[in-house]
Amino acid sequence: MQEQIAKEGLSEWAKYAKVWVEKYAPESARFLVQKNLPDAAKELSDKQKELLQQVSSEIDNATDAESFQTRIYEIGKEVGLNGKETFAAIYKVLIGKDHGPKAAWLIFSLDKEFVQKRFEEVNA
Repeated sequence: MQEQIAKEGLSEWAKYAKVWVEKYAPESARFLVQKNLPDAAKELSDKQKELLQQVSSEIDNATDAESFQTRIYEIGKEVGLNGKETFAAIYKVLIGKDHGPKAAWLIFSLDKEFVQKRFEEVNA
């Protein structure tokens, strides 16, 4: 991510954004992608684990965040989850919280292999 920020000439803007997040952003808007599987992942139901497995298998075919967000919701319904349960599964394994930014946009901002490995780690 740092490389892309520098490549696009956004380094100066990124400094100010970081200060704003640290000093002024509400707690609900703050999150950090966890390097290791968060403890919150232990709370996942079998249906949520199934959701993550299916989402993982579809990441490579996803073309844009908006349609993938819809697809994630559809997968959740297919396995018997409501919207909150669906997206909480993704947030718990990536950021250790039960809420966060739009899930597909979060996934698209990260390395696909990292996300797939994390989702599969839950089912190991």
